[in-house]
Amino acid sequence: MPAAVDRILDLDTVPEGTETILLVEDEVGIRELASDFLQGRGYMVLTAMDGNEALRIADGHEHLIHLLVTDIVMPNVGGKELAQRLRQVRPQIKVLLMSGYPDHPALASADIGMQMTVLQKPFSLDMLAHKVRGLLDQE
Repeated sequence: MPAAVDRILDLDTVPEGTETILLVEDEVGIRELASDFLQGRGYMVLTAMDGNEALRIADGHEHLIHLLVTDIVMPNVGGKELAQRLRQVRPQIKVLLMSGYPDHPALASADIGMQMTVLQKPFSLDMLAHKVRGLLDQE
């Protein structure tokens, strides 16, 4: 199991949903585990291994993408730039940034903006589910 995610014990307490999530993570194990977990909670999950692939997927997806869940540090297009570019064409998209670097410059509160939330790695699947649901429920 990837070091950045650990398993939860009680699925009865984990929130569910039906929204569409674009999950972008360059670490295969984390991406697959998070995607399987979120799909198991009812979400439609589109996955990408980097920002370039995510932009192609979003461009080809004609329906609403409610939430972008992205690692902040990735090859090619990083999470912050990806969020900014997606917001230009999908201004309603909410953003959850994942980071294993608590001191990363892109995580400065003034830099992130009001519509982005950060999830520090390592995280539990329970924490992921609650952050996702919390963001989706925000006006």
